[in-house]
Amino acid sequence: MTDINRLILLGRGVGSVLAQSRPWFGTASCEVVHRLAFTQLAFMAAIFAMAGAASAQTTGIELAQAKNCLACHQIDAKRIGPPFRSVAQRYGAQEGMVDYLAGVVRQGGRGVWGVVPMPAQPRVTPAEAKALVEWILSLNSQVKP
Repeated sequence: MTDINRLILLGRGVGSVLAQSRPWFGTASCEVVHRLAFTQLAFMAAIFAMAGAASAQTTGIELAQAKNCLACHQIDAKRIGPPFRSVAQRYGAQEGMVDYLAGVVRQGGRGVWGVVPMPAQPRVTPAEAKALVEWILSLNSQVKP
């Protein structure tokens, strides 16, 4: 195995490369490569941590689009159903609302936001309903553009 192949494989698994390359073990070049790999892994972890905050927002809107929530709801304006931001303002500070609202998404509801009932959405899984509700409730803490 050439040195360049070892460096390429280093990104795929530091431990396996170091185990395969016994001549490197204990040498100065091994320490340099190990530090480089650790630095790269730390940098990648920091990137993923920063992207995690934005991914909840992106995932929520994408899930709402995929499950056709936006056919009746919008984020800031009333359509057929209430705006998501209004739902977040009404229920965001109350305890236990994620489970309650996830149940409303799946089973439907009536009379809370007017005369038009919300039909049941059985094709939305319980996990998806919970993710949608968590995203909707997160809109309460976000500044309106």
